[in-house]
Amino acid sequence: MKKLAKTLALCAVAATLSVGAVAFAGCDNGENDKKESTGASYAMVHTAGKYIGYSTVTLKGDEIKDVTLTEVCLPDSVTYTVGEGNDAVKTKYAKVTYGNVTMLWDAEANAYKVGDKVVKEYFASEENCRLYYEAAIGNKISAYETVDGEAKTNVMTKATLSKEENGYWNEAKGSKLEAVDGSWWKANRDATVKYVKEHGVANLLKLERNSDNYWMDGDVSTGATWLDMSSANGATSSGATTYAQLIIDAYNYAKSVVVEGEYHYENIYNKEAPHYGIKVRVTVKDNKILKVERVASDYVEVSAAGGKWTAENIANWHNNLSDLLAKYEGKTVDAVKALTGTIQGIDKAEKNELSDSNLVITDATQGCVRVLKAVQNALGNL
Repeated sequence: MKKLAKTLALCAVAATLSVGAVAFAGCDNGENDKKESTGASYAMVHTAGKYIGYSTVTLKGDEIKDVTLTEVCLPDSVTYTVGEGNDAVKTKYAKVTYGNVTMLWDAEANAYKVGDKVVKEYFASEENCRLYYEAAIGNKISAYETVDGEAKTNVMTKATLSKEENGYWNEAKGSKLEAVDGSWWKANRDATVKYVKEHGVANLLKLERNSDNYWMDGDVSTGATWLDMSSANGATSSGATTYAQLIIDAYNYAKSVVVEGEYHYENIYNKEAPHYGIKVRVTVKDNKILKVERVASDYVEVSAAGGKWTAENIANWHNNLSDLLAKYEGKTVDAVKALTGTIQGIDKAEKNELSDSNLVITDATQGCVRVLKAVQNALGNL
């Protein structure tokens, strides 16, 4: 699970391709060391399936200028009460929605599921983490006591989900740190951020806890004692991402190049209808793709239900798109540029086909080809 990159105040637009690819970073004009770039990463942290972390690192050349780190809770942290007095029972909301995502509580799995994936699996994708984080911070999550019940938009909010506001870890529980605003989570977070600002990321995966539970960089104390700060492989025992790895990923994005691209074409059945297509943002470092993410656009990414094309087909696309984008991670630029794809009826193509079957969502080949061509369009502007 690799992370999302955002670059700020870089090369505004390096070039425009025939179908709209633009470059946001990496202009080799000798000015990069004078400009600031910010990388942002998202991932499950601490306990897999429970929390989503977000970090940013801002660089000026190779110097770290700023670091942020925060977390939001996933929906199972919020319940409602059924009954009164001794009969009162805390109950999970039956359904949670935001954007195109629907999460249903599965009592047997003891977890929310999106399609056939439990949250621990679903949020292995950074794109899914990003969308959830933004929905939580933006107060755009609806909760339902029953699947067909009334939407409640005031229960899963920034105030209840963000650890900045919800009172998470408000008792010392043996911590030697002094609470910040009544929160030992904030105390540990602030100590971690302070260490990175002062010492960088070079030794983040080498930190070790001493007998007093402080995470140490050799003889240098980070001042933090919280669990899951660091490990050699960047993962926690439950399969989440460590705070150290989350910050390193943000740092790597700040050092990378980000380009946008798109691919679209007329609806061959109705030329007056919006174009079929998709827009993407691609993050590249050392000739390898770190991240592909969808960018909002007016293009039609998936057809509306009708005939043999059902609501299940549409959900199949939305539920698996993030996994598809993640499959580009780690591939070389040259390897992706060499792939081919065709869409029946477009450019005289006779069939829907993509040369790498690993990049195909079952029953959604056309959409996958559009993604490939949009990614290739973006890479053409490196």
